[in-house]
Amino acid sequence: MAITTRCYLFEEGGSVRRIPRRVVEGLIFGNDAMPEYANSVQRIGTAVIENENGKPLRIVDSRALIGPSMKKERSTKALASRLLK
Repeated sequence: MAITTRCYLFEEGGSVRRIPRRVVEGLIFGNDAMPEYANSVQRIGTAVIENENGKPLRIVDSRALIGPSMKKERSTKALASRLLK
């Protein structure tokens, strides 16, 4: 079994975009930017997934981040279930 981290950007209008974890970490620590989202508040969800043979088995942990400074909002099961769809 393998453990992976998946990161998603929840765009205005309801679409979900998967983004690299490196980019999320860069946004949090100010090393990266996404110019197409400049001057807006963004919502990012991360999920730690247990996988077997490349298929997700279960969500180990999930977190939601919100805002230009990407402060932790809260962990939510609703977010987690949406990420595996």
